[in-house]
Amino acid sequence: DLERDKRIYKVRKIGNQLWMDEDLKFNLENNCWIYNGSHDNVVENGYLYNWESAINACPPGWHLPSDDEWKELETYFGMDLNEADKMGYRGEKLNIGSILITGNYKKYSNLTGKNNFQLNLGGYRLYDQGTFHHLNYSASYWTSTKNEKGDVCYRYLRKEISGIYQVMTNGKSLKH
Repeated sequence: DLERDKRIYKVRKIGNQLWMDEDLKFNLENNCWIYNGSHDNVVENGYLYNWESAINACPPGWHLPSDDEWKELETYFGMDLNEADKMGYRGEKLNIGSILITGNYKKYSNLTGKNNFQLNLGGYRLYDQGTFHHLNYSASYWTSTKNEKGDVCYRYLRKEISGIYQVMTNGKSLKH
């Protein structure tokens, strides 16, 4: 378990990595948002952060996973490394996106239990409009990886799509 701001967060070992079992509920006071302003959404979905605030919200000793750390997670669930290196939707044939969303790890018995690790579909906020979209339908997860142009990498998952979308964006102010 991990403590941040007087909250205890569960962590889970997946392969050789430790992943937080829930979204951060750390209020930075600036550059973080509550979906539709409803504090009930913080309980279930945590806050939405832009890239810079997501880095700062991480508990001491923790960090946003890099693109390579995401690839290690994805390959743990069977994605070929060549496929993991591609941009766009990947892992669809193995339903890796669906597995991460539903927590249905039948062949990974060490991950099952009372509370399965699963990625939360907390929606997003459009930075240029300030509107919220797709709660319980999609989610984007920042990585710490930035290229030479300053673009950052993130993962996008949607409820009805079985893969994981990997993309680089210059929109570091997008809220995920």
